[in-house]
Amino acid sequence: MISLLSIILSQEVEPKQLDIMCDVCIIAVDSVYSYVEDVQNEKAVEDFLDDVCQYIPFDFFNWCEQLIAKYYEQLVEAVLDGYPPYELCKSLTLC
Repeated sequence: MISLLSIILSQEVEPKQLDIMCDVCIIAVDSVYSYVEDVQNEKAVEDFLDDVCQYIPFDFFNWCEQLIAKYYEQLVEAVLDGYPPYELCKSLTLC
C-alpha cells in the first residue's frame, strides 16, 4: 500500500501539505535538540531519529516516518552541524 506521503513527495506539493511537512520536520528536529544530551554525538542523534516519530502527535506519525526515511542522512548531518530546526527544514525544501 502506497502511503499518501509517498505520493505527495513524488509529486508537486500543495501549500497546505507543505505546511504539514514543515511542521512535522520542525517538531522532529526540535525534539532531537530537546531530548538528545549530546547533539554532536552522531550515534545518539541517529538513535533518537530512529524513534522520534513515537513522540510526534499521532496525526502526524505516518508523515514523520516517511520524512525520516527520506531525509535521514541529511537530518543527521544538519543536526550535527547545528542547524536550527526551521533552517534545517527549509534547507530540505520542506518549509
